[in-house]
Amino acid sequence: MTFNQSEVDDIVESGEQDAESLLLKHCPKHAAMYVRATKKLQEAIKGIKEVFPDASYYSANDGICIILGETHQGQGQDPQRQRAVNLAGVPMLPELSGGDW
Repeated sequence: MTFNQSEVDDIVESGEQDAESLLLKHCPKHAAMYVRATKKLQEAIKGIKEVFPDASYYSANDGICIILGETHQGQGQDPQRQRAVNLAGVPMLPELSGGDW
């Protein structure tokens, strides 16, 4: 069974299920994989921060980068690309969408 975004919206708006319940019901194995992957990313950045305390993850160009400091020096300033590291060397997640809510 597949659900497009319109079908997901219909289910959620009906009050039948929320997005999390829908995912857990239809993809429990992959939801668990996502949780494990997230925990691994948390472990990785914790270790990196022992050496680079200002490090964080940054979503750029469909990938997840490690950035060894702030992404920008201030509002309207150029990004600090010299601090970014993409160990994969290629976009890791073509489905990754940048931006904030």
